[in-house]
Order: sequence, then structure tokens, then C-alpha cells
Amino acid sequence: MCIRDRVERYVPLLREQCESKGVRLVVADLRWGITEAQAHQNQTLLLCLQSIDATHVFIGFYGARYGTCHRPHGVERANTQWVADAFDTAQSQFPSIGQWRDRGITEVEFRHGCLQDTTARISSFYFRSEAYDLAATASTPEMAYKYENAVVDEARLLEALKAEVLGRADEMHAVRSYEDPEQGARLMYQDLKAIIQQLLPPQALDAFEEEDMIQRAFQRCHSVSLIPDGMDTAGKISQLLDQSTI
Repeated sequence: MCIRDRVERYVPLLREQCESKGVRLVVADLRWGITEAQAHQNQTLLLCLQSIDATHVFIGFYGARYGTCHRPHGVERANTQWVADAFDTAQSQFPSIGQWRDRGITEVEFRHGCLQDTTARISSFYFRSEAYDLAATASTPEMAYKYENAVVDEARLLEALKAEVLGRADEMHAVRSYEDPEQGARLMYQDLKAIIQQLLPPQALDAFEEEDMIQRAFQRCHSVSLIPDGMDTAGKISQLLDQSTI
């Protein structure tokens, strides 16, 4: 089970904690939600940076594999051109990424989410133990591409990024290493739980006020619009009344 699957198990717990305080938790996964059409239009990096700008908390996970960089020379040029194209699409809205065109997209997300301005949002970073990736490669050699860097330069870039993050750890909420996906997800949950408690401290409410707050939060977080687009306001209200039961 990968880190994403482990993390998703904790999301309902975090969402419940937020809802009990009248806040809706929205999770933006930068590795899901990009359509094939958007990828073909080279919008991957642009959409990821836009998603980061809409967040208050940034969580970054890294394993042993750094990610693909654009290689303008040699046989890898054609295979990595999509990275350069993604930079071209995003750079008009995010000009600062131009200085990182020789880096992988994940590092650029780390930089935009935190390193460029550590005061922009709360951030935590998690780096997986090298021993885990070595063991995974040994046990399933056919999946080694998931745990190894294609070229030495990418391994060096990852080490440099780790060193920078560790050197600036006091500017972030947490910087941790983890032994396996289960531990990584658990550490993330503990850190996010602490962040929620810090941002949304308990309020001095009596029992009736607390129950009312929980009910209102539940209604806000679980309401679903059933109104078709293109209807006028009166038509929308009339349809909702017709669908209601008393």
C-alpha cells in the first residue's frame, strides 16, 4: 500500500475534527485530478501551483526518486520535453519558476508551497528512509523504477533539496523522516491534528451551544446542490419545493 492510500485513511478523522469546529476541510492532492486533456495541454504544473495558492497548509512527501527533469540534450530530450512544456505554460502566471527550469516538478511544488516564502502557509515535509526504497527494489526488481533515480544528477538534486529543507526546519511546522508509508501517514496525521488544534482552539461553549455548532457544521459540510444549471431563480426554488417532502 502506497503513502497516498495510507494518508487517505486519516482524512476522515481530520475532516471530523474540522467539522466539529465549524470548518470544512478540503484536501488537494497534487497527483490526482489532472485530466488527460489537461496533461496534453501542458497544464499539469500550472494547475498544481494554482491549487497550492488556494491552500492554508502544505504537506510534502518524498521518497528516494526525485522526479523527471527536462534534459535539453541527448537521447532523453524527447522523453522529457513535457516537463519543459509544462514550465512554459505555467511561467506566464508564475514567473518566479523560471529560475528552476532545470529541476523536477515536485521540487518546484515544494518551493512554491513553502521554500519561496515560509510565511505564506503552514508546511510540513516528510522524507522516506533510504532503507525502505532499497528493500523495495531488492524484493521487486521489476518495480525498481519507482524507487531509483534514472540518472545520478537527479539523486544529487534530491539530496540538495533535503539539505535545504533540513537547514530551514525551524521555519516550518515539522520536517520528519519516516521508515515506511504507515509511519509517514501517522506522523502526518499527528502533525495536522496539532495544527488544527493550534488554529482552531477549543471554545468555551455550554452543551447546547456545542451541539448547535456541530449540527450547523455538519449541514454545511454535507449539503449538496441539486439545482440544474441554466434555470432561473424562481424555477430553481420551485423545483426544490417540488422535490421536498414534509
